[in-house]
This record gives sequence, C-alpha cells and structure tokens, in this order.
Amino acid sequence: MKKLAIVFTFLSSLSFNALAQSTMMEQDVNQDTIIEKKGPNRKYFTSSYFSVGSIIGNSTGDSATAMATGKSWELKYGVSFKIRANNFYSLVLNTDYSRQAFWFEPMNTLKYDKLILNNYGIGVMNRFNFGKRGNRVGNYLELGASGQYAFMVRRKDLTEKKDNEEYKNIKTTHNSPNYVNRLNYYGDVRLGFGHYIIYGRYLLSDIFNEKAKGAQLPALTVGFMYDIGAK
Repeated sequence: MKKLAIVFTFLSSLSFNALAQSTMMEQDVNQDTIIEKKGPNRKYFTSSYFSVGSIIGNSTGDSATAMATGKSWELKYGVSFKIRANNFYSLVLNTDYSRQAFWFEPMNTLKYDKLILNNYGIGVMNRFNFGKRGNRVGNYLELGASGQYAFMVRRKDLTEKKDNEEYKNIKTTHNSPNYVNRLNYYGDVRLGFGHYIIYGRYLLSDIFNEKAKGAQLPALTVGFMYDIGAK
C-alpha cells in the first residue's frame, strides 16, 4: 500500500511540473504585435509632389496689364503630411515652393512683358476618400485653403529700340515692384486618383495693391499634380 502511495505521489508531482512548465511558456502574441501606423492608407503618411498649372483668364482694370493668351503658368514642388481620422476623412497639411509667371500683352515697342513671383506657401486640406483602397492612397476629393508669401518678385520686359539705323533689344528687370502684395490667399480643390491629381486654385486676395491703379491679375489656376509617394 505504501508503494502504491509513493508511486501515486511521484506521478502527481510529474503531472504538476508538466503543467507548471506549460503555463510558464504561454504567450499572448497580440501583445507583441506592432501595428504599423505609417503608410499611404494608414494613420500618418508623408509624401512629396510637383505640379504644373495654367493661369486662366484676363486681368481687370488697366489695359496695360492685359494678359497674353495662354502664356501664364505656375510650377510647384511641395511636401504633404496626412493624418487619417477614419476610412472616409483625413487632414492634410502642405508646404511648398512655387513659381508663377504672369505674361502681359506687349504694347508699343515691347516684345514681351512678364511678372515673376517666387513663393513659399502653406495649406490645409480636408480629404474625403471614396472607393476601395487597401494600402493605397486611392481616390479622393480635397477641399481647403492655402496662403503664400512672395519672397522674390520681378517684372521683366524686352524692348526693341532703334539706334543709328540699327535695332537693339534691351532687357529690363524691375526688382520688388511696390504695387505687388507679397502675401496672398487661395481656395483649393483637388481630385486625386492615386499618383495623379487634377487641381484648381482660386485667388481670394489681390496680388496688385492700390498703386496698380485698379488693375488685378486673373484669379483662377488649373493644372495637374503628381504625388510621388502615392501607390
């Protein structure tokens, strides 16, 4: 009987140790899983983009600032930072450098006349996604506003003059003309399809101030944008 009790005690001890060892090695893999938060369709996403646009319409006020048809343009390079709230909505912050060229219809002896603005800009966009995306940027509509500061402004022209029976072309550059407002504001809309974006901007402020005698530049810019980091 004693032998049977000893054997039972020994087997119980082995069983207890086996259970104890199994418990010690138990692991919750969910606690060790790292959820990725950065990516095109995740909480945070940083990308860069470039765009080219056409400034549409004519100036108002002074006939001397009439726009040359189809020649005015805008180039831009920027960086965007997206904060995703849910599957439908994200907030997008932008910072960029842009160069605008307003070409005027040449008058009298002028061969060309243009105003060049080099700008630093920031913007806030509300992004509304639609359709299936997976881990892709997908399709979306963005509505927002932006501001830009013209840190370099130049008015350039080329004049043809006659000198001793010879014609000469004379280039003139006017730095920082005092009739240009440096700080300007826009309303922005973008329609995106992955890498490719159609955008429009509408000028909400006046680039020319009161010294321009009532003249104002066209307000609408439309163009195409390429999101480098999108999938």
